[in-house]
Amino acid sequence: MQKRTNRKGLNNTTLSQVSDAFFVTDDVNIFLSPFLHFSASLVGGWTPTISNITYNSFHVEWQQLTNQINYSVQAYVVIVNWTVGEEERMTGRILPSDASSVTIRRLPSFVDYEFVVIAVDDLGTPYNSSSASFRTLEGG
Repeated sequence: MQKRTNRKGLNNTTLSQVSDAFFVTDDVNIFLSPFLHFSASLVGGWTPTISNITYNSFHVEWQQLTNQINYSVQAYVVIVNWTVGEEERMTGRILPSDASSVTIRRLPSFVDYEFVVIAVDDLGTPYNSSSASFRTLEGG
């Protein structure tokens, strides 16, 4: 599923199993791909916190980043990757600049995941949090 949206529709926009997507707001264009975070600058000390891991979801919180990058954040993007057999999968959420947490749902149970939070500034430049790994619980 791919969605294009403007700033009015920014809240809770979902990406699911996206190979490439283009997200447009009034102020910034963000190119999303499974490898977006490889081109982003790592922000030292920006480490998201995982909580409430269930068989099909997890909650992540992060610190707002505007003061650390000297530009206004236009959006946050949470990207979650996992592998099924030989196939890489990805889901994520695009969130407004005032967001500091999100719950990612509808994940397969008992699977290892890696995720990263990306802040995109008003120039369209992406900034990475450190990545983190976790496993959803068995069940469902």
